[in-house]
Parts: sequence; structure tokens; C-alpha cells
Amino acid sequence: MNKLNYLFGGLMVLLISCQQQTKNKSVENELTKPDTLANSGEELLEFGFLNEAKNAVILLDTDDSIQHPAYLTEAIIANQLVKAKYAHFQKQNEVLDNGRQTEANFDYVAGHYFSLEKNSSQSDFALLVNPSFLSKRSIIPFDLENKNTQKEELNLPAKYQRKVKNQKTIAFLPNNTLIKLIEFEVEQDSALAILVYSSPDKILIKEFPALYDEISTWSVDDGGEFGMDYFQIESILANGDRIELVISEFGAEGYNLTFLRESGGTFDEIKRAYGYSAPN
Repeated sequence: MNKLNYLFGGLMVLLISCQQQTKNKSVENELTKPDTLANSGEELLEFGFLNEAKNAVILLDTDDSIQHPAYLTEAIIANQLVKAKYAHFQKQNEVLDNGRQTEANFDYVAGHYFSLEKNSSQSDFALLVNPSFLSKRSIIPFDLENKNTQKEELNLPAKYQRKVKNQKTIAFLPNNTLIKLIEFEVEQDSALAILVYSSPDKILIKEFPALYDEISTWSVDDGGEFGMDYFQIESILANGDRIELVISEFGAEGYNLTFLRESGGTFDEIKRAYGYSAPN
């Protein structure tokens, strides 16, 4: 019996050793293998948040769907390209992690960790992409202020001819193009806000309909107001003749990062990530 126990124990040690070697080899391959996935033409994109020094990013998604983080080699941050390099999967500090995806908790949260080639202090967020994604796109510059005294009036379709409660232009682009948020007065219990991309060539509209509630309409504890001051254009891209937007939205408990793509006069939501950031 003792011989059998000894033999069984030896086999278990050998098995564990082989598993660990395979795991280590897998990590090594992830960091060194050629970018065959990028060469295949498949586009990859993932959202992340930056640390306090603005020289590193951790992805918001941590599930098994992110199988090849090393293929994400560029970060789009506040409409600028920054080289990114995958370092490792950061383990959670079970003692110090407070569960928030914020710069203050960056060192303690679990997630795929990337270093940045240079600091980027213009935003707290990044869109990590692969070369195939970038090969089809260009970045469109924009301003947050109306530096060229653009006209901000819009000719909206008839279905939006309802009383406006609040509006704000959030981006000014070249060629008399702008992006505006409009919140309409509530009709019965129907609340509606829209994002409008308006250029001389086209108008694109993204609707944000909601059931009105005086406490929480579009997000938790928003007081029934569409938070325009907490809605920001992070980046604007041209994909052929289609417009794509990277936006951030803050709420009482967290933030949403969304990638939108022009489609038939509106914007389709291609990817969204949520970060928990409620105050302590």
C-alpha cells in the first residue's frame, strides 16, 4: 500500500509540474508569438482605464473572451494614438482592492495590464486596438469650443419636433460639422434625449429613450435629468465614409464607455464596457 501511495504521489507531482510548465509556456507564447490574428484582418478593440501616472492601462473586461491581449498594440486616448504593450495579467489584491475601476484602485484590481509608450494626461480611459483595426481608420480632429463661430442650429426630422428642455454642443469638427446633445421635455412618461452628428453631407441621430422617473430615468439617481455635463466625446474616427464615436458617460455609481458606428442614419452600439466608481 505504501508503494502505491508513493507511486500515486509521484504521478501527481509530475502532473502538476507539467500543467505549470504548459501554463508558463502559454503566457510566454502570448507575449512572443507573431501577430497572426492581426494579419487575418480580424479587428480587436477593448476598453480600459488609466492609472494615476497615465502611463499604464488595465482592461475593464477580465473574462475569457479576451484570449489574445498581446495583439492590442495601440491605445486611442483622447483622439491621440499611443503605443501600448501587453505586460501581464495583474492579480487582485484581495486585501486592498475596493472593487472600483478607478485610478486610485489601479494597483489592486485584477485585469490585463498594458504599459504605454508615453504618458497621456488628457483622459482617464483608453480604447485598445490591433493593427487591423487601425489600418481602416483615421482620427478626425475636433474641438470642445466653437473656435470658428460655427452655426449651431440644426434641421431635425419632423419626428423630433417637440419642445426642447436642454441642449449642448459637445464637439466641433472641421467643415461646419458638430455633435450636439438634445434633451426633450417629457411627454406623458416618455423621456427622450438624442445625440446628433450634423455635417453639410448628413445628419446622424442616436436616440436615448427612457421611461421617466423623477429619481432614476437614464441612470441610477439621475433625478430624471439627462446628464449632459457627464457625457463626453473621447475620440472620433473615420472608417471609410462612416463615422465612429468613442464616448464616455458618468453616473452616480460608475461610468460607461461605448463605441458607436454609423449605420443607416443612426449609430449602432458596437461595444460597451462598464466601470464601477461609486464614492467610498
